[in-house]
This record gives sequence, C-alpha cells and structure tokens, in this order.
Amino acid sequence: MWMRWGLITWFVVAIAITTQAPNLLSDSNDFLKNFVNHEFLNFMGVLVTITLASCANLFVSLHRLEAKFGKDTLKSTKKDVKDSSFFLIYLLLISLVTVIVKPLLPATDFVMCAVNSFAIGCVLMAAFALFDITDAAFEIAPLLGETHADNDQ
Repeated sequence: MWMRWGLITWFVVAIAITTQAPNLLSDSNDFLKNFVNHEFLNFMGVLVTITLASCANLFVSLHRLEAKFGKDTLKSTKKDVKDSSFFLIYLLLISLVTVIVKPLLPATDFVMCAVNSFAIGCVLMAAFALFDITDAAFEIAPLLGETHADNDQ
C-alpha cells in the first residue's frame, strides 16, 4: 500500500515540477543530464542483474520451504517474487526505450523534465520492488532455520 502512495506522490510532484518549474529536473540539471542516458541504462542493468540472482535464490528457498512443510502455503509469496522479477525486467526494457527516445525528442526544458521525471520514477519503482524482495527474504530466513551467526561462519 505504501508503495502505491509513494508512486502516486512522485507522480503528482513530477507533474507539478514539469508544469511549474521544468528547469529543476530538465537537462539544465547537470546530474540528470549526465545520468538519464547510457548511465541510467547501466544502473538499471546492474540493479536488475544482481536482483534477479537474488530473486532466483529466494524462489528456490521458498520452494524448499514448501517441500519441507509438505504444503503449497507459499504459493502467493512465490508468485510475488516472480512478479517482482518480471517487473524489474520490464523496467529495464522501459529504461532502454527511454534512453533511445530521449535524444530524438525536442530538447525543451518541459520535455526533458518529463523524460527525466519518468526515469526517476523507474528508479523509484525498482527501489520499491527491491524493498519488497528484501523484506520477503528476511521474513523467510527464520523459517529456513538460518540465523545471522550461521551466515557469518
């Protein structure tokens, strides 16, 4: 629920900035000018690649738990992990389209602000997905009988 409100809040803020002060998030902002290009795609690529490996491990652990308890009790959790994984892949593809299309658009503050805001939204959505995946991993660790001390050895 908080994720939905976070995205709605960003959407409202992005629209307000784009319509009222587009220079704040346009390419006149040096960081965004230098980030929403191939660097954005690199960032999303690394984030998605590392996270997908963690998701696969989490999915296997969930499967082991189901086998251990002999039930299909974690079906919805496994579906959520799978959905988050595909969501991140879709965000990576959207990032690719964003960096390809950005140079083809008119270089006005309004347009660049809208594109940069969209890219920031993609990063926020990826962060929310990471939070959900991490939360799921921490919740199942005790069910596997693992502790932090076990992992430190």
